[in-house]
Amino acid sequence: MATRDLKHELITWLTNLKDKKILNSLASIKDSEESGDWYDSLTSAQKKSLLRGIEDHRKGRTLTSSEFWQRYEK
Repeated sequence: MATRDLKHELITWLTNLKDKKILNSLASIKDSEESGDWYDSLTSAQKKSLLRGIEDHRKGRTLTSSEFWQRYEK
């Protein structure tokens, strides 16, 4: 299906849509798309922290939630 045809089909569907939950979900997707990538709004320190966490995960330096709470309770 061509992009133009798909857009027309979606507009028709959306025009007749009554389900408030779906409309809110679609509005959320629209807002998310318009606001851009959240990563770009992070500070350099936040980005470094996130990248450290990804590296820790790759190297297996992680805990499950239950392991964390067991250690925290001690």
